[in-house]
Amino acid sequence: MLRTRWMIAAIAAGWMGVAGAQGAGAGSGAGAGGSGAGAGKDTSSSAGSRTPGSADMQSGTGTGPRDSATPQKADEKAMGTGSSAGSTSSSTGAMGPSDTKSTGQAGSTEMTATLATLHAGNEAEVQAGKYMQQQATNGKVKDFAKKMVDDHTALDEDGQKYAQKHSLDLTTAPEYQAKSTESKSMLDELKSMQGAERDRHYMQMMVADHQKDVSEVKQAAQAAKQSGQDKEYTKLLGKAEKKMEGHLKDAQKISRDLGSRQARTPANQ
Repeated sequence: MLRTRWMIAAIAAGWMGVAGAQGAGAGSGAGAGGSGAGAGKDTSSSAGSRTPGSADMQSGTGTGPRDSATPQKADEKAMGTGSSAGSTSSSTGAMGPSDTKSTGQAGSTEMTATLATLHAGNEAEVQAGKYMQQQATNGKVKDFAKKMVDDHTALDEDGQKYAQKHSLDLTTAPEYQAKSTESKSMLDELKSMQGAERDRHYMQMMVADHQKDVSEVKQAAQAAKQSGQDKEYTKLLGKAEKKMEGHLKDAQKISRDLGSRQARTPANQ
């Protein structure tokens, strides 16, 4: 009986041990499973936290920087373009190519007009002077005519050299055409006269011509000085002005003498 109870107790103890061992194993397995579940949860959480983080980082390093860089580059490009345009505009303003071109063209046109008028005037003085050297009846008129030929030939050479040097076409300028037409008409009128009458008319014509010429050349010379045009051109005008002023004084004196002589001897016209 005792033996039977002992055996039952032993069996029960063994069963309990096995059950305990199984329970411990289950507990350990459950703990391990719980730990694994926890690890899985942590991993999932970590992965989940990393996934948004990575998405954020990807968004930041990918689309974000590209988006932010794109406007920045666009802004920089715009700023660069604006700066370039600004510097170009500033450079254009400083340099003023239009103004310079306009001013240069205006100066060149004005210069051409002045020299073209002088060229036509010089030619007219030389032609009339040559004619009167042959046809004048008064010795002073002949001498004056020779002076006109010599001086205006020299002045015309100066003007022609300057025009050629600066590529100025004088003969096609309207001022040249107008002055030449006027001078031809005056010379034709002179040729229609004879004797003392022609002498007087020639000297009167020289007075009127040189009064007009001196005034025009003086204005041109003053304008050249004020505008700062090259010294050679200013010097050329100054020389012409001085010569013409001398011609005007001589012409006025001779014209007065011829007028006085006519008043004293009207029968000898």
